[in-house]
Amino acid sequence: MKKTETHPIIRIKGERRERLADEVVTEIPITIFVNDFELATILCTPEDLLDLTTGFLYSEMLIKKIDDIIFIENNEKKGVVSVSIKKKIDPLKNLTYKRLITPGCFYTRSLFSVSSTNTLTKIESSLKITGREIVQIIREMQQRSVLFRKTGGVHTSAICTRDKVLFFSEDIGRHNAMDKVIGHCLRKGVSTDDKVIITSGRVSSAVLLKIVRASIPVLISRTAPTSEAVKLAKVFGVTLICFARGSRFNIYSNARRIV
Repeated sequence: MKKTETHPIIRIKGERRERLADEVVTEIPITIFVNDFELATILCTPEDLLDLTTGFLYSEMLIKKIDDIIFIENNEKKGVVSVSIKKKIDPLKNLTYKRLITPGCFYTRSLFSVSSTNTLTKIESSLKITGREIVQIIREMQQRSVLFRKTGGVHTSAICTRDKVLFFSEDIGRHNAMDKVIGHCLRKGVSTDDKVIITSGRVSSAVLLKIVRASIPVLISRTAPTSEAVKLAKVFGVTLICFARGSRFNIYSNARRIV
């Protein structure tokens, strides 16, 4: 499935009016079935859907490692990803109701009561990174943002070493882009405890907790954090960097990793 569609538009610039063709990002619904139970429908960009599903299940604490997934398959025609996992799901006990996840990352309600900070541990990584290296990997991520340059309609996320981008993802949802990166690391066996993750989106508490769950010590964003995200970053040992633009950035927590 194509990542963009072309639509006719009328562009107004001052007194000038012209008809053009414009590329817009494709949005599709993907429904995730886990152990034959309809878990959630995610509105997303049609690529890296197995990574997205894996990262989502990991963030929801339905899996702890990739071996917890017995089977996973994407049926593109039906818009369904089917997953079989080792953990048993009791809908009557665990589930309030199915969740719809929109590009604006609106969650109708938390699915599982286990999704809390009580199960998370502080990150103790010894990773160090320089300001120059941060600028370099941000620049590399921007250079890969082809879909954003075409449409302006996606968020980006990337998992990096100190000096290069390992995997890059774009999606209409900032949570989706991050889940795709985390899911990719799980599926490919990429360790995350010595890595950096970059996002183009705002860092909320929900985003920060995804990072803690994945044991990623450094989170960099081009935009702003929320107050709760900053507090959680301090508690859980995440180095939080925001407003990373050009050669400038703000360090909000655990500055010891920036040398």
